[in-house]
Order: sequence, then C-alpha cells, then structure tokens
Amino acid sequence: MDNATDEKIKRLRSENGGEHTGRPFMEYLNRSGIKHEKPCIEKKWWTEAVSTAAWIINRMSNSVTAKTSYEFVYCTKPQLKNIKVFGALGYANIPDEKRRKLDAKAFKCRFMGYEDGVSRT
Repeated sequence: MDNATDEKIKRLRSENGGEHTGRPFMEYLNRSGIKHEKPCIEKKWWTEAVSTAAWIINRMSNSVTAKTSYEFVYCTKPQLKNIKVFGALGYANIPDEKRRKLDAKAFKCRFMGYEDGVSRT
C-alpha cells in the first residue's frame, strides 16, 4: 500500500465496510504491521457525534476574522466552561427520591451529546 508521503502506515481507521474487514485485506494489514481500528461508537450515535462536532466547530475562531461563527450570530463570545469530551466516561446522579438508603448515588455512563433545547453556553 503506497501513500503520498512515503511514511510507514502505522494504523488504519475505517468503518465496518466489507472492503475493510475481508480476510485478504486483514491478512495484508497483519503482514504489513498495520493496526486496524474500527469506530468505537455504534451507528445510532453518529448523528450525536456529528452534531457535537458542529457545535464545537461553530465555536472555533476563523483564521481571517479571528471571530467564531457563534460570535457572528449572537454578537457575544461563546462560553466553553461546560464543554465535554464526546464519549467520555462519567457518572450521573440518581435523585434521592429514586433510591433507598444503601443504593448507589450515581451510575456510570458516557457523554453522548447535548440535549436539544438545553443551553450549552
């Protein structure tokens, strides 16, 4: 497998398409010492991943004007103090009224995006 930079390919990231999971291709990767990485999230979460990426991109500065898209629309700088890493492990609180004395106070979960209509700034 050639590439434009003549650098050794160390890892290949691809979806679970048949052309990237077939036996001949996987054997080639193994012989070449290339690690094959598949997406870490299920297809059903891709909409949230793209939505979260767009949210972040809209808050990144523009190289020409040094302003963000958010600033152009809302005339104020975005607040990024509540930004989270997509897919990060976390713990969600279980309200007092939904648990008994010795029950867990939280449960383990992953951050999978922002709820519609909830302020993120």
